[in-house]
Amino acid sequence: MKREITILRVYGFVMFMGVGAFFPYIFLYMRGLGFSNAQIGVLGALGPMVMMLVQPIWGWICDSTERPERVSFWLALGVAGSLGLLLIGRSFISIFIYLSLFNVFYSSLIPTYDSIVIRTLENQSPLQVSYGQVRWLGSLGYALTAFSVGRIIEGTKMSVILWIYLAVAVLSALLATRLPKVSVYTGIIRDKVKIWPLFKNREFLIFLIAGALVIGSNAINYTFFPFLFTELGGGEGLLGLAMLISAFAEIPFFFFSAKFHKRFKLSYLLIAAFVVTGLRWYLYSAAKSPLQLLVLQLLHGITYGLLYSTSVIYVSKLAPERLRVSAQNLFWAATFGFGNVIANLVGGWVYEYYPVQILFKLASIAAVVGTIVFFVGIVLPDRRV
Repeated sequence: MKREITILRVYGFVMFMGVGAFFPYIFLYMRGLGFSNAQIGVLGALGPMVMMLVQPIWGWICDSTERPERVSFWLALGVAGSLGLLLIGRSFISIFIYLSLFNVFYSSLIPTYDSIVIRTLENQSPLQVSYGQVRWLGSLGYALTAFSVGRIIEGTKMSVILWIYLAVAVLSALLATRLPKVSVYTGIIRDKVKIWPLFKNREFLIFLIAGALVIGSNAINYTFFPFLFTELGGGEGLLGLAMLISAFAEIPFFFFSAKFHKRFKLSYLLIAAFVVTGLRWYLYSAAKSPLQLLVLQLLHGITYGLLYSTSVIYVSKLAPERLRVSAQNLFWAATFGFGNVIANLVGGWVYEYYPVQILFKLASIAAVVGTIVFFVGIVLPDRRV
């Protein structure tokens, strides 16, 4: 078991190194190609849109074959191949096509990894390591590359982010061959796995709606934060520092997540993280300098570290054992998928005509609405019982 945990930690560290090299800077790269704010919004929505279509399929494949670790290998290899295509793309149409292919594979990379981690840890007897104690190394990998790449691109071409992620994706594929073999569920016939029971779970559906609003509001941050930061006077190197701060802020919330989950009800932790998310975007909209944004990045620990680690465990507990990979993929499709599609499409159009600060005010409103949905639909009825 110790060897399996080590492999999971190393794989997560390397996988998120690529994420840290790519996502904080990819939309600045697209602006450098001459794309308009509206086009960037469309490309930002592309990933979540593809995610909604393919994640349930990848989840079904994992649940049906009962070999999610093998699927992880092909996902990482597909990411590497599509990055090679992005390197030669220059026009909006070519980037649109290649980025679509990239998201076919990337969209299920993290939820599949999460499912492998959770299933592996459940096989511990007794429980020695928590999900967060594995996952925090991913945040460390993200932090190191996000900061380093910010420094590197100040003195070279922005396309270096694609080369770095390509190399890391190849390494991830190699490491995926060493992931522990886990059987997601062994008590059913493989070809009869169906996801419909998930849609009959009232609590699961309400959480997907609330998550689409709250977690989906993060899309405004992922896509448009670099523009807010640079418009307030921050450069790429300082942007890398902002990414470093946010990623390090995640680590204690991931590492000690099991203690939080044991001490507090999951629904209470989620409502607290939802509230802080709405507050965070409002404060971003009111920021006047890069220094203020650097300080506010500390809130990322709650709005991502605590929120995401709690959401993964919450979804796992709501889903039947045989459908846990599918449930994680549906969670991603609804939140990072549907929620992000709307946020990016609306955000790109609004940013074309209005200041970027307006986007963060809209994100704050979305988070508040999602908080109300979750409180009224889940927290309040739970308190009455």
